Amino acid sequence: MKGMSPLGMTVFLIILTMILAAFLAALTSKVPAPERPNCDASIRFISGFPKYDSGSIKAVVEVSGAPLGGFVFEVVLQNATVLHLRDVLNSSVAPGTLGTVISEPLPVNRADVSQVRVVTNCTGVKTLMTALK
Repeated sequence: MKGMSPLGMTVFLIILTMILAAFLAALTSKVPAPERPNCDASIRFISGFPKYDSGSIKAVVEVSGAPLGGFVFEVVLQNATVLHLRDVLNSSVAPGTLGTVISEPLPVNRADVSQVRVVTNCTGVKTLMTALK
């Protein structure tokens, strides 16, 4: 009895790899993305914020309605491009309290920024766009 030729073995391994890849792709496509909870809450910038500070955006926010975390700065540039910069402090803010959030370094000049708002790990949170101070 003869063994398989090297070329035949290579083709066999490629086919086996493709079948395994297809199986894993089908398996992972059925895993649902985690849903963000819907929070009846709002975020308000405290007077004088958000401001440009040493290459980042700094804000003091007041949260009402529900505890919030996972803050992300949504930055609209003059050319209408939207950037999403996470909070480097990984802050969590309880309702009725103030919290400080600081963005990752801004990859553009301060003059390129049109408006800013803070979004969070929940949907349904009321937050307004505002200019940098």
